[in-house]
Amino acid sequence: MLSIAVVGDAVVLTVAGHVDVTDAVALRNEIARVMGENPDSHIIVDASAAERLGPRGLALLVEEDALCRRRGGDLHVVLGARDAGALGRVLSVYDNIDAALADIGHRGRASS
Repeated sequence: MLSIAVVGDAVVLTVAGHVDVTDAVALRNEIARVMGENPDSHIIVDASAAERLGPRGLALLVEEDALCRRRGGDLHVVLGARDAGALGRVLSVYDNIDAALADIGHRGRASS
């Protein structure tokens, strides 16, 4: 399941349940739509409510992060209580949406 909301300067894409191939495709399509409308978008993928985020979902996040950065945007991932492990070395990972939003606000002020 995928829901979309605009919060401050960010588009929050929330995934829930088991993130399988179908959900990964929907998430990829939505990220592409947001980036197509506004290439310098701040996108937060909130996977904190996902019961399972499998290898395909994790690979998608890494791929989409690279695409967002090449287009001038950025991708932030909320994993909640999950241990980010090595993913934290590759992606901007947060415990909650507020932390991701605070980082976006901090980055915006730094580049002004």
